[in-house]
Amino acid sequence: MTEKHRKEAEKKFHQSNQYYFKAEAKCKKRRCKRKEEDYAKAECRVEKGNCKKKEERVEREKGHCKKKEERAERHRLRDERRAERQDRKEKKQHDEKSTHHKKKGDNWNRLLY
Repeated sequence: MTEKHRKEAEKKFHQSNQYYFKAEAKCKKRRCKRKEEDYAKAECRVEKGNCKKKEERVEREKGHCKKKEERAERHRLRDERRAERQDRKEKKQHDEKSTHHKKKGDNWNRLLY
C-alpha cells in the first residue's frame, strides 16, 4: 500500500468514525435529555404532590378556623342566654323580697305590687 492509499484509507476511516462519534454523541444527548425530562417530570410530580398536600393542609386549617369560629359563636350565645337567665332570676328574687317585707296584714300592698 502506498503512502497515498494509506492516507486515503485513514481519511475514510476517520470520516466513518466521525459519523459514528457524531451518532453516539447525538444518542448520548438524547439519552441525557430524556433523563433530564424524566427528572423534570419526577420533580414536577413531587411538586404537584407537595402543592396538593399544601392545599389539603390549608383546607384543613380553614376547617379548623371555621370550627373555632362556630364554637366561639355558640359559646357567646350560651353566655348571653346565661346572663339573661341570671338577670331574670335576680329580678324575680328582688321582686319576691320587696313584697315579702311588706306588712302581712296589708292586702292592698300585695294587690298593688
